[in-house]
Amino acid sequence: METAAEMFEINGSVTDAVYLQEEAINANFKNLDLYKTMGKLNEKGVKRMG
Repeated sequence: METAAEMFEINGSVTDAVYLQEEAINANFKNLDLYKTMGKLNEKGVKRMG
């Protein structure tokens, strides 16, 4: 799922990337790297909206 999130991020669909990243976190909530990636995606989403 994380790889799919990266593909959406590269292709410009931050919303879809965030959704998939949330699913990856739910599947493996102990993986701290997933949370770091989610933070980066959220920053991109805020910049895009602001």
